[in-house]
Amino acid sequence: ETLTVCDHQDDVTSISFSPTDEILASSSSDSTVRLWKVSPGREDRLLPLPESIGIFPHPRAVGGVTWSGTGLHIATACDDQSVRVWHAQGGRSRMATPACVLHGHSGAVWSCAFSPDREEVLASGSADRTVRLWDWRGRRALGQLAGHADWVTAVRCGPGAWRG
Repeated sequence: ETLTVCDHQDDVTSISFSPTDEILASSSSDSTVRLWKVSPGREDRLLPLPESIGIFPHPRAVGGVTWSGTGLHIATACDDQSVRVWHAQGGRSRMATPACVLHGHSGAVWSCAFSPDREEVLASGSADRTVRLWDWRGRRALGQLAGHADWVTAVRCGPGAWRG
């Protein structure tokens, strides 16, 4: 038997497990990111976190979600051309406002990824056909990779990818 709990009101666009595999984050076209606690010993059951503290509201559709390597932060890629970073500790979030909102893309942002070497470094891919690198703690762009023939729908950072 499999129990699937889904409170999203539109398509799920991305999922990401926390580094401990205890919390699953899902992003959606319904303008939310939701956190789900995976029941210990029951990998086939997903249960929503209590007290509605696992919801990150956005102004528009959310194309991607990713956890930092420490599990202390979640980054989200939004259709409003922004990337948001949220504090999340043990799946509990301070949700009133994101820790940081990064602007610079000229199209919807579809994906994002933290550097495994430096948690403050984040990459994002967009419909504007670029990848941008960010120092989200400093709230500044570090660089742009242009020249893609089409939308950048996925980004990943490997170990050693950022040495700047």
